[in-house]
Amino acid sequence: MKTLSLAALALTLFSCNVIPRVDVVPAYGVYGVDGSFGAATGGAPVVSQDLSTLGIDGSESGFGYHTSLSWLNFQLALSGFAADYSGSGTTTAAIGINGDSVAAGLAVDSTLDLSYMRTALTYDIFPGSTVDMGLGLALTALDLDLQLAETMSANTLSADEQIPLPELAFRASVNLGKVGIFGNVGWISGDYGDFDGEVLDLDLSARLRLFGSGKRMVGLGTIGYRYVDTNFTYDDGSDTIDLNLLSDGIYAGLSFSF
Repeated sequence: MKTLSLAALALTLFSCNVIPRVDVVPAYGVYGVDGSFGAATGGAPVVSQDLSTLGIDGSESGFGYHTSLSWLNFQLALSGFAADYSGSGTTTAAIGINGDSVAAGLAVDSTLDLSYMRTALTYDIFPGSTVDMGLGLALTALDLDLQLAETMSANTLSADEQIPLPELAFRASVNLGKVGIFGNVGWISGDYGDFDGEVLDLDLSARLRLFGSGKRMVGLGTIGYRYVDTNFTYDDGSDTIDLNLLSDGIYAGLSFSF
């Protein structure tokens, strides 16, 4: 009888979300990149140029993830993705950063290592078993490593930037039995210290239950779409960076909830 009572108590705690629920979604996707980049040192004017002219365009495969911890009416979520790009092109404007420079009109071999990581803490403003909505704050970290090597010389330029961006965060989900639809949005716009611009981060996904029942100890197939649009000017010491970057793509993976 005591064992049955403990089991009933554990079941009650699980059903009331007193015990945190963890969702893990490893994923693999194909992400495209487009936009422009410019940088100058010492207050010099910044002239942006299309990434495609530098040889950075198209789509590349990469890994993504979404992990969340839900407890009572709170959810703490960590998500992100990464992809690497390379190509050859020609500079259409001078670039100066970290004391190095590349003049306009030069042939260059380019690489771009790009990754996003977003941490969001939200609170249920519309809790429910079918429809659930939450609102809160997020912090997105943009990690951009751009390398330019002049084709006809040994001169190289490296822009390695880690840019933290606070955001407003909104999430919503719809549970239709074996199928669930999930959406996460992060947004910031304005002038905040060294940052002046706008960021929109959108993550939409659908999940199909493969095994298990309820909200715990279940496995789901996941397909989603990630869209990140950044457009801002950023001061890093004596360097000024102008970045207009759009990265988006479709991903697929497995989701585990326990």
